Amino acid sequence: MASVCADDLLDPKNDYVFFRVFSEEPDLLVDLINVVRVDEPPIAEVSLLNPQLTPERLGGKQLIL
Repeated sequence: MASVCADDLLDPKNDYVFFRVFSEEPDLLVDLINVVRVDEPPIAEVSLLNPQLTPERLGGKQLIL
């Protein structure tokens, strides 16, 4: 079995990676939201208003360190 190096994994903080993962698996997004909002009533479902990821949506993003 091949080992996976952390450098080989996609960065989930990258907008493209985040969008692809959670738009294709909305149940994961529901789980994430519910974990972050522990003091709020849980949500059961999400729907993306614009499920298309275009270059324009990714443009203008800046990394702030």
